[in-house]
Amino acid sequence: MAWTRVSSLVRSLSPLFLGTVVFGCSADANPGSSGDGGAGGSGGGSSSSAGGAGGGSASSSSSGAGGGSSSSSGSGGGGGSEPVTVPYCTAACQSNADCSMGAAGSAFDADNYACTAGTCEYVGCHSDAECEASFLSPDYVCKSIGAGFASCMMKCQGSADCSMGVAGSAFDADNYACTNGGCQYAGCHTDAECVVTFGQGYVCKVFAAGSVATCAQSCQSAADCMGGAAGGAFDADNYTCTSGGCEYAGCNSDAECAVTFPNETYVCPK
Repeated sequence: MAWTRVSSLVRSLSPLFLGTVVFGCSADANPGSSGDGGAGGSGGGSSSSAGGAGGGSASSSSSGAGGGSSSSSGSGGGGGSEPVTVPYCTAACQSNADCSMGAAGSAFDADNYACTAGTCEYVGCHSDAECEASFLSPDYVCKSIGAGFASCMMKCQGSADCSMGVAGSAFDADNYACTNGGCQYAGCHTDAECVVTFGQGYVCKVFAAGSVATCAQSCQSAADCMGGAAGGAFDADNYTCTSGGCEYAGCNSDAECAVTFPNETYVCPK
């Protein structure tokens, strides 16, 4: 898996995932939009795995995957609540060697993945050194905070160290907690924060009991959430309009993933 693919997905995801770094694939916690768009929300907290494409509202925070389910990396906080399982387009594999997306010794080489039922599943970072190698900075550490696996995140002494947005946005200091020395996303607080962060038409929503509140596109029906090509993994039939916010419901078929990622081998986990 080439880093060119990673960088392109980082660009598509970076406005939406501003927290825990995750790579991999399989069903995952609700991430923000990715792939060919998606009508997503913001990130926050750790996602359970990554590696295909995310979409819809986000209960994970990554400038790459992750959270969401995305084959890209990012930076920032971590944490969050236990994920809601939603199927995302994920990279196909025959062994974990097929899943490697980073240099040897990074947090994203083969030993950080498992090939589970033919799809890449991120199993976590193993050390601070892996995170430092991945992001070329001593400010990243490997922590396990509420995600079910360890992930790279910014280290901190207080929430002020975690701020990644302008004052009043959904990613400034009051949206994070410094937990065991790692930045943990605590969620958005108001619709106004989401508007500051993403513009008009975004609202702060909690889609699953126990999950953090995240910014999502507002809607009156699922048709308002369509963010990708017809027949892809991010058109209207991949979303629900839940309490006025776009919630990603997952991919429906391998064919959708092929439309969304025509140059890669992605599948929709059953």
